[in-house]
Amino acid sequence: MDWLNLDVDMLNEIKNGEYDAPEFEIKSDVLKVIVDKAYVTTTDNGAKRFDIEFKTENGRTIFATEYVTSGNDKDNKSYYIDKNGKPQPLQGVIRIQKFFKACGIDMAKAKTEKTMVEMFGSQKEAIYFPECSNKKMYIALQAYEDDYSGEIKIKTRVIDFISLNDEKLNEKIEKYQKRFERTPVVPLKTKKEPTTTKQDVDLSKW
Repeated sequence: MDWLNLDVDMLNEIKNGEYDAPEFEIKSDVLKVIVDKAYVTTTDNGAKRFDIEFKTENGRTIFATEYVTSGNDKDNKSYYIDKNGKPQPLQGVIRIQKFFKACGIDMAKAKTEKTMVEMFGSQKEAIYFPECSNKKMYIALQAYEDDYSGEIKIKTRVIDFISLNDEKLNEKIEKYQKRFERTPVVPLKTKKEPTTTKQDVDLSKW
């Protein structure tokens, strides 16, 4: 697994894309999708990002992005060291492991091809995963508020990938549907202003 720089033994122990299009209602939902393509690119600061493009049954395109390594400033690692001194995979790696599982593919043995993809108006080298294309699955799509340049916008991120063959498929779909009914859009977290208590001081005692 040279593309991830991850030890396979750690992989065996494991565990948003964002989309904004005016023609579709932006809300949290559980969607049946087909994988269009999945690939890894390297950012300008050396971090590896895993991008997935999905198509829904009504033609909507959904993107999911997970960062699977740190940047050059943190030695491009796909793990961190916890408080007990044990290496733990990054959350992006955990989610991508779930994506491959939903595809029915062993992540450690996934076939790769080098290709070029267009990102932000320019061509970038990428590692493409051909076996993932045309795989069907369910995704849990979470809508959330984002403070974009001082303007609050609603965006979405994929928070789970669910195999069609999952033994608890219906249970998981129902769980997310109930969760999304309670919170259709995750509100923006605002920082609370620190509170201070004013105390009277008797200066005559000084």
